[in-house]
Amino acid sequence: MRQSDKAGGARAVSVAVVTFNTRDYLRACLDSVLAEAPGEVLVVDNASTDGTPDMVRTEYPQVAVYANTVNYGYGPAANQAVKNCHGAYVLLLNGDATVTPGAIGALSAYMDRHSEAGVVGPLLRHPDGSLQRSYFPFPGTLGWFLENEPLVWLLRCLPVGRERFLCLTPPTVDRVVPWVLGAALLLRRTAFEAVGGFEESYFMYFEEVDLCLRLHAAQSQVHFTPSATVLHARGASTSQCRKEMLIAHFRSSEHFYRRHYSGRRAWFWVSLMKLKIAMLLVRDVVRLGVGSDERTRVILTQQVDAWKTVLRGLPEYRGAAR
Repeated sequence: MRQSDKAGGARAVSVAVVTFNTRDYLRACLDSVLAEAPGEVLVVDNASTDGTPDMVRTEYPQVAVYANTVNYGYGPAANQAVKNCHGAYVLLLNGDATVTPGAIGALSAYMDRHSEAGVVGPLLRHPDGSLQRSYFPFPGTLGWFLENEPLVWLLRCLPVGRERFLCLTPPTVDRVVPWVLGAALLLRRTAFEAVGGFEESYFMYFEEVDLCLRLHAAQSQVHFTPSATVLHARGASTSQCRKEMLIAHFRSSEHFYRRHYSGRRAWFWVSLMKLKIAMLLVRDVVRLGVGSDERTRVILTQQVDAWKTVLRGLPEYRGAAR
């Protein structure tokens, strides 16, 4: 019996996709979703300029389209998507994600079995099949500090205790986690609405981190399950404006720290981020100086410009969303 035919099943799920200039990726996303016959499918487009809304209306008449004329950011678009869904469960997808056969039904069945879960994230893989990290410690914690560069390589050398770190745990079992990546999230509507949905003061990045932190505070758990797999191309939208997205990531992380942590704690983590960015600036300037191919030089130049902008403290970017 297919996973999507089990109790609950794909028909219990509304699928919502938030897009920005990912028309060709979106075709693969919608094809994979519609093959699973969920309860409903809708797309919220964040003012794309690549003809995404017209493509969906023409090629997928069974999919509801909400075409925003202004890009207000990912959080507002995701809230708009959930608000217009009717299912008790909402699978929120990026436009560059595709679900594998049975994945939607498996997520629905998992949520049926775990009433304490407000969100469940699937196993994520890159299109080539390689694993993509799905769950993480909260930013501003010791675990977060240790599991990020440049210290993470030290953890792999530990003779004992490695299983305590999320980045070293194989994604082979169901588990309760701090937060899951927002490329694919199955939301329990009641839990989502109880905490007010996504915080809309983030334009891009950290929306799912903030949501999961508030769910934990409301005694609603965040889960990961490898019983469902989603392929995620990653960066299909954000790679179109690399410099701006690097700046947006820093601004959103800074906003997260100041929103949730005390003054001294927030200052410490923001200062640590700036120190790391200063180190990245030095690294990329050196790499530019030693010579690279043209494509690499373009990327490095964008990164150098982004790091300089962050360190100068210029206003955040407000232009694109995933």
